[in-house]
Amino acid sequence: MTPASSGDDAGRIDGLGRRERATMRWGQPESTALPRSARIDCADAPRRCGWAVGAPRLLRPNRRSLLAHLSSAVRPKCREQRRSARRGAEQLVGMQHLSDGMLLLMCCVVAAQERDSGEARTIDESGRKSAPIRRRQSGDSAEYVADCKDDAAVVDQLLQDYDKHKLPGGGNVSVIVEIWVQEVSKIIEFTSEFELDIYVTEQWIDPSLAYGFMQPCKQNMSLDGGTLLPQIWSPRACFVNSKDASIHRSPFTNIFLMIYSNGTVWVNYRIKLTGPCNKNLKSFPIDQQSCVLVYESFSHNYEEVKMEWISNGPPITLLNNIQLPDYTLVNFSSSTVKRLYPPGVWNELVATFTFQRLYGFYILQVYVPAYLAVFISWVSFYLGAKNIPSRTTVGVNSLLALTFQFGAIVNNLPKTSDVKAIDVWILSSMGFIFASLLELAVVGYITRYNIANSIKCNCSWLCWKCPEWTANKIDGASAMIFPLCFAVFNVYYWFFFLGRLN
Repeated sequence: MTPASSGDDAGRIDGLGRRERATMRWGQPESTALPRSARIDCADAPRRCGWAVGAPRLLRPNRRSLLAHLSSAVRPKCREQRRSARRGAEQLVGMQHLSDGMLLLMCCVVAAQERDSGEARTIDESGRKSAPIRRRQSGDSAEYVADCKDDAAVVDQLLQDYDKHKLPGGGNVSVIVEIWVQEVSKIIEFTSEFELDIYVTEQWIDPSLAYGFMQPCKQNMSLDGGTLLPQIWSPRACFVNSKDASIHRSPFTNIFLMIYSNGTVWVNYRIKLTGPCNKNLKSFPIDQQSCVLVYESFSHNYEEVKMEWISNGPPITLLNNIQLPDYTLVNFSSSTVKRLYPPGVWNELVATFTFQRLYGFYILQVYVPAYLAVFISWVSFYLGAKNIPSRTTVGVNSLLALTFQFGAIVNNLPKTSDVKAIDVWILSSMGFIFASLLELAVVGYITRYNIANSIKCNCSWLCWKCPEWTANKIDGASAMIFPLCFAVFNVYYWFFFLGRLN
């Protein structure tokens, strides 16, 4: 047969694979306008089927190449099916009356099958397959781009000549730090420490880890921090005043590492930490505990690594409401301190947490029983001067009960020499009970041997209304003086003493 004449130049294939209306003569004219769904995948069909595209005419297809391509596109499972498929392809290609348009449609069907499988490949002039290509579609057009590099390939190339001991950018690295507080587990007064779970975020720029020029598939890579972080440079920062710190390892090491294409490194640790608190218990139990964490680079001074709190957001964030059985978090703050060490100056990031003690437990377990013990000791003033044994039992039992309760509270507190507010309260209450026992001793002395005696007062300025004191008069005066003195003490204790301590 004779190839199409030059008058059929309208049958060329444009860059997007769309075939214009044309009339081709391969035995008989036939219109081969392609449907819209097949136009996208026909750009590579002529080269797949052995077509030679050139101006001004389109040459006859290589049917042997088409046979190989069609037979390879059919992938039957058993041997007999493969043989049957090849015989069918040979008969189909051997039909000389098939037009070029029909053959082109067959190529388009094969291309569509390869598109559905997601592995479209190009064949170069030597017949070898090149790397797979990816397609981006937008509306009716399609764009084929070269395959991008995955994360593993990018990381392998980055770590080939990487030196983890070299400071990024030659030094003076700025490390941005942020803390997320997940939970505060407990505060221990006996050892003056608190335990919490936090997320620590560090961010810096390492130009050696920039990979934007490598045509990556993603502009940020989420990597296994526990494996890759030891292979790159890091500020090696830690909480220098912590008593104990460990990274959570359930079910794996909780280190999140992300590297951006411009070299920005973002690291997040999930840490269980035990830090110190102050030992100021002067206003216990109505007090506040201040706990401080100090974060700094352990290996680099201020000239090499500059630790900074995040500036575009809060440096410390609470993920949950912090509420403990005996404490509540009332305030937290962040600050930066420069500290001089023999090797140089280090800048420290200080996080301060202030906890207010919930003193409802101590009100019910200490203060209320102390009030009752003091009030019970005043009952002896109304029992009469002759009931000395019963009055003695009431006073002594009140004193013993208060002493026992005071010992139970002190056993749970650190052994410090500071006089605490609860010590002042318990000792003052014990003093009022002891004073009632002294009053009982005076009454017992006056009424000894069942003789009603009296105490004469010769001081006119002190006893001008009552020159002679009997046992009943002493009990009556004590029933008014003791409550009045105790009320004055309460006003001083709750309003002035605790206010001055806080």
